[in-house]
Amino acid sequence: MSNPSDEEREIRAYLLGKLDPTQHSEIERRKASEPEFAETVEAIEAELVDDYVQGNLRGEEKRQFERRSLDTAEGQRNIEFSRAFLKSSGSLRQHYRVWLGIGAAAVILIAAAMAYVWRPRPSIAALVIEKPGVVRGDQGLRLHPDTSVVQIVLKSAPRNATRAVLLRVGRKDALLETVISVNSEGQSRLALAPELFTAGDYLIQLKAGDVVASYFFQVPFNTAKR
Repeated sequence: MSNPSDEEREIRAYLLGKLDPTQHSEIERRKASEPEFAETVEAIEAELVDDYVQGNLRGEEKRQFERRSLDTAEGQRNIEFSRAFLKSSGSLRQHYRVWLGIGAAAVILIAAAMAYVWRPRPSIAALVIEKPGVVRGDQGLRLHPDTSVVQIVLKSAPRNATRAVLLRVGRKDALLETVISVNSEGQSRLALAPELFTAGDYLIQLKAGDVVASYFFQVPFNTAKR
């Protein structure tokens, strides 16, 4: 990120395991009590994963990231997701390199246009659901035209849960079923396509054979590009 604030730098240090116990506990407290802050942490974590995939992490920072991410199924899944997204953007970057040969003046104009329309990482719509059975009401999942990734964090998730099923409330057919992991803090994170959603009520069921937890949320509107 460009010109990060003190808070963003502290969150990044938290995600790399660089904070002392007091600072770490304060971040954990704010994540649990401030939904907007928790969403900020999720967005910065996605940026950190992208930095790793793009080779922007060096030295000790890279080693710290690998220690915290490569040993967990969730961390590996986040890396693979970022790698797949960035790979899908490769053709656009290739066109950009070709255009560099058409002259200095054109390069300046193209660079300005590309800086406006191209983003090297997904635009994330994030939702944190604190515990099963609770609807966040008017703080539901809002999807906008530039949304390309939906990240949903499920807290207080049963440790034995192994699969997640996304359903539209009132319908029997699943929109998606996927393998999940639950981390040491009792959280599971899903990365979903915005095309799965229209305005309405949704349910995520966690399963360990049978259903062990159900999380409800709302999508007030969806203007994401399809």
